[in-house]
Amino acid sequence: MSARATSFDWAAARADLAIPLDGQHNIGWHCADRVCLLGKAQHPALIWQDFHGDERTFTFDQLRTGSNTMAALLARLGVQPGDRVALIMDRVPECYVAFLAVLKLGAIVQPLFSAFGDDALRVRLDDAHTAVVITQRKYLLKMRRVASAVASLRHTIITDAVATDALRSSEMAFAALTAPQVDAFAAYAATPATPSVLHYTSGTTGAPKGVLHLHHSLLSQYLTTKLVLDLRADDVYWCTADPGWVTGTSYGIIGPWSMGVTQCVLDCGFSARAWYAFIARHRVSVWYTAPTAIRSLMSAGDDLPHAFDLTCLRHLASVGEPLNAEAVLWGQRVLGLPFHDTYWQTETPAQSWSPTCPPTPLNQARWAPRCRGWTPSSWISQRTSRRPRQRRSGCLPSAPDGRP
Repeated sequence: MSARATSFDWAAARADLAIPLDGQHNIGWHCADRVCLLGKAQHPALIWQDFHGDERTFTFDQLRTGSNTMAALLARLGVQPGDRVALIMDRVPECYVAFLAVLKLGAIVQPLFSAFGDDALRVRLDDAHTAVVITQRKYLLKMRRVASAVASLRHTIITDAVATDALRSSEMAFAALTAPQVDAFAAYAATPATPSVLHYTSGTTGAPKGVLHLHHSLLSQYLTTKLVLDLRADDVYWCTADPGWVTGTSYGIIGPWSMGVTQCVLDCGFSARAWYAFIARHRVSVWYTAPTAIRSLMSAGDDLPHAFDLTCLRHLASVGEPLNAEAVLWGQRVLGLPFHDTYWQTETPAQSWSPTCPPTPLNQARWAPRCRGWTPSSWISQRTSRRPRQRRSGCLPSAPDGRP
């Protein structure tokens, strides 16, 4: 077992992030402003590529000012700390900026899978009493069909509207990345217990349930990104998860950016050739994906990866469902690296169980030290009137200040 697992201490996260117990826990501020203060303002934060192959790169300073600009708009619209602001967007840069903006304001960000149908959106928006939706023009008609059934909804913001769009009185066009930038915005002074992200379960076994995370989750997301995903300052990281689901926010936004690490986003559907080309083009070094995707890559054949220079890869991880042994062995044989499993749930905003990293032989099934309690900062939405049942949870012990 690695020394990092056996010598784990929550104080390490607080020291790295410079957060005293009564200090600024605001995730939006830590993922942009704090990184700039550490001298990485011009370091690439996001390398975004669309299905045409066109790409845009954004620095941490652009994340900072873009999120300030959107946060300032939301404040002018009367959004208050604790209000729910939903994101119904593809994996476009504006989605990632809006996520940080809502958190900076002290509101609760509610990421929703953009492919949801009308009923799925209505149920989740109405249940959360959502006040504002930020979306794209391609989803505007769907939002109009839903809006009349959501009494709490006051505004719909369209990030890519054009001059010919006939918007209604509750709709407005606003592009935070191209609007005049707001350089200074006072981030809400979030405490460990301040709500941050509201994710809904899939609803496959009943009505979808809202799971409300807290800003305190930053500690566990930061540490698991550092110790389990093994991110380092010079890495280029790719998490293939959609930000409408918890992996896409905990490890597709918060984890890497709290460490000041560059991440890539590919906004297109699955194609084995496109994925390999994306890794090679951007020299991705750490790759976090899902067993379904790995099996799809396996189906594309063992020869295809050899058409690309994938020597940049140094660590592969998987999440979302059980990782079968064949996928692990295929990664070792074809890519030269095994995929490492991580286990957690929407109710635990960070990984609960995982192999130690860097891996040692035969540790693919060896859990990090067991401990009681959930990773901090998560509870089921108060509207469900229940909290998660305590269970054994993996590599991160309970927080020293007693929060679950």
